Amino acid sequence: MRQQTYLRSRYQSLVGYTGQLFIVIGILHLVPLAVIPFFPDEAPLADGFLLASIPLIILGAILRTRFAPKESLSLTLQEGSVVVVGIWLTAILISTIPYMVSHDMTFVHAIFESTSGWTTTGLSVVDVTTAPNLILFFRSFTQLAGGAGIAIIALGAGAGGGA
Repeated sequence: MRQQTYLRSRYQSLVGYTGQLFIVIGILHLVPLAVIPFFPDEAPLADGFLLASIPLIILGAILRTRFAPKESLSLTLQEGSVVVVGIWLTAILISTIPYMVSHDMTFVHAIFESTSGWTTTGLSVVDVTTAPNLILFFRSFTQLAGGAGIAIIALGAGAGGGA
């Protein structure tokens, strides 16, 4: 019985932390909207970014409120890995929405572009000569956020591995 209670609290913590990261990913999808004042004719493209971010922020807030631990809880390397994989997959899938809605890309092209950004490979199927500036900024921003994520994961793994 004690083991079940312990596991339940660990799983709830994972879900709570995942919700917190959903909020962060949702906010990151709002950042490209800051470019709109410089390119006001691209304001209609904001729908794709709002459609991706708002539901993710709401879901994240619900999960965080409902499941986040009351006290700070350290995750094990395995638990952290589960959260990272889940967040990375979520970020990749959510990032397809702006490409499909705002740039009329197919799902395959959008998932390729999104995966390329979050994994910082730099490969692209976007034609930079015809793509809207908002999409180009989003493409670059996902590479920046993905690169920062990789750095944080590497630092975390290094700190966890040395202990």
